[in-house]
Amino acid sequence: MYTSLNDNSTTPLDKYGEQSLEILAWTHLNLAMQAFIHACMDADLDEQHKEHLSRLGFEGTIPQNDHDKKQLFAGEGFFSVSQTGKRVASYVLKINGLDQEGFSRIEKSIHHAYQDVKDNYPSHTLIDRTFTHIMDTLSVFKP
Repeated sequence: MYTSLNDNSTTPLDKYGEQSLEILAWTHLNLAMQAFIHACMDADLDEQHKEHLSRLGFEGTIPQNDHDKKQLFAGEGFFSVSQTGKRVASYVLKINGLDQEGFSRIEKSIHHAYQDVKDNYPSHTLIDRTFTHIMDTLSVFKP
């Protein structure tokens, strides 16, 4: 990150660039794991998937059968549209606060993450609904 030699401030580009990358990575991880587990109910989760779940804050027993995996998407389950949307929106607000200048960059980061996951799961409507939920939630905080 660039720091001025005269003071310890960072440029707006550095600040928003770093925030955008963090939000892009967090959104991508949430949507990719949601889509993968939903699309691959019969696949076993390997150590990398378990690590990703842990990074996302999943504290339950790692699901290994179809029934337990389906529970992740039911009602207010960990990967339901509302819970995944809340996780992303909460992270955005933690990183950006209510800084209105940063919201357009954040929206672009979220859209890029969504589009990348969508390219890998083109017929997956769950991530479409989650993306809409994230954007609707964040729209409340915009002017």
